[in-house]
Order: sequence, then C-alpha cells, then structure tokens
Amino acid sequence: MNDKLLRLALRVDAAACAGMGLALAAGAAALDGALGIPAGWLAGLGVALIVCGGGLAWLSATAPISPALGWGVVAGNLAWVLASVAAIVAGWWPLTAAGVTIVIAQAAVVVALAEWEWVGLRRLAA
Repeated sequence: MNDKLLRLALRVDAAACAGMGLALAAGAAALDGALGIPAGWLAGLGVALIVCGGGLAWLSATAPISPALGWGVVAGNLAWVLASVAAIVAGWWPLTAAGVTIVIAQAAVVVALAEWEWVGLRRLAA
C-alpha cells in the first residue's frame, strides 16, 4: 500500500489550513475592513481552520490512513469551496474587491488540494 502521495497532500493541506487560520485569527481586526468580512467571522473561521489543520496533521501521521477519513477530508474541502462560492453569490458579507479575490483564490487552492487528496486516495485503493 503506497500512501505517500496522500500523506503529502494531507500535510500540505494541514499547513495551508493552519497558516490561513493563523492569519485570519491574528489579523481579524485589520482584515475586516480590507476584505469586508466581519472580524468575528474571520476570527472564528481562523480558529476552525487551525483545528482542522491539526486534525489533518494528525491524520497524515496515522498508520494506516483510513480511506473513510480521507474521503471525508475531500468532502469537507468541497463543502468549504461550495460555502465560499455561496458567500459571494448570496452576499453573506459586504465583500470588497479584495475580499472577493481572496475568497475565490482560497477556494481554488482548496479545490486543488481536494483533487490531490482524491488522486492519493485512488492510488491507495489501487
């Protein structure tokens, strides 16, 4: 069973979640006006991303990786992307141009991570 690709994808996802989470949580007050997302939401999302990053780091270190948990990660990432698109389309917040750009950019990164994890899971099953 070769799970190196999946483990690497999960580690990168963990680092991305934790990094974005730290930036949002620590910079919530400053980013509020720049992005148009209320500081409370930014701080809450930041903390949630830090927790997710820890969970992904743990999962990437487990032996063996549960395929069910791996598929759960892919589904969670896709749900995040859908929520990001919904936030823009439904106008949940008064996003600035920078806010829309950041939401779209992070959603694109999350799609790429989900695809990478999907490929890793497919290789694991093969």
